[in-house]
Amino acid sequence: MLKSFLLTLWNSLGTLLLAFAIAFAVWVSAVVAADPNEERDFPSPLTLQVKGLDPDLVLIGTLPDQVLLRLSAPLSLWDRLTSRAGTVDVFVDLTGLGPGQHPLGQPALPASLGQGRGLHRLRDRDIQEPAQGRGDA
Repeated sequence: MLKSFLLTLWNSLGTLLLAFAIAFAVWVSAVVAADPNEERDFPSPLTLQVKGLDPDLVLIGTLPDQVLLRLSAPLSLWDRLTSRAGTVDVFVDLTGLGPGQHPLGQPALPASLGQGRGLHRLRDRDIQEPAQGRGDA
């Protein structure tokens, strides 16, 4: 009896896996439909922070004090982000960069923002800042 059941299960394994894949696709579709992503500008400018600057280096030129952020996130996350102040930090990570001019690209957002859900980008040009040693000036 058990042997017959296991044989039937083994013969139906492909169908069973297909059923789970279809069920997973339907579940993902339902979740996205219930809480759709919306791309829009963050309602207020965010303060740009500089992290990881070597104490022997100084930035030459200026970075913007505040940046505008365009974010794609589920509506429920938008509500949480905009209802509390200080939920989003934007920073430029200079860890490990030495003297010279470095294309820094887009400032980073913490990984905890939306647990990987959503795309983010700044509505600004790439930031390029030369750095030089304190004794080079």
